[in-house]
Amino acid sequence: MDKNVFKSSVMDLKPEWIDYNGHLNMAYYHVVFDKGVDEFLPHIGLDIETIRKSGVSAYTVEVHVCYLHEIHPQERVYSLLQILDFDEKRLHFMQELYDEQKGVLRATSENMLLHVDTKKGKASPFLPQSIEAITQISQQHAQCEISPYVGRLIGIKKKNS
Repeated sequence: MDKNVFKSSVMDLKPEWIDYNGHLNMAYYHVVFDKGVDEFLPHIGLDIETIRKSGVSAYTVEVHVCYLHEIHPQERVYSLLQILDFDEKRLHFMQELYDEQKGVLRATSENMLLHVDTKKGKASPFLPQSIEAITQISQQHAQCEISPYVGRLIGIKKKNS
């Protein structure tokens, strides 16, 4: 993924996130990716204060994670986030997770967020300032190369007998 997309802060792994195989447990990949999303959301007008005052938020409705390389306890990681598409209520984006020291791609996470009116408990259009920010950022991200992991399907290819 192009380095001109949104980059999260570098994150340390917590000891309780490491499983019996000595690497990051699969559930905590989601935690690390989610922390990157949390850092991104204020850039599209969904900071904590706005969420609390307006009663709107973003809910994840679909995720596809590819675990490419193990992440070990001593490694520090960061994510890159690229907007792929959006409409008035949805945001489709891709994240890539890298280790800080070697810069090796460790995992990817393709996501669909839904903008929600939390008081009504249903989807609602993004606030005007969010649409403006998403439009501007997505135009910048459209100039970047798209990850080959976008749109992957899960399945087993059958061999011809």
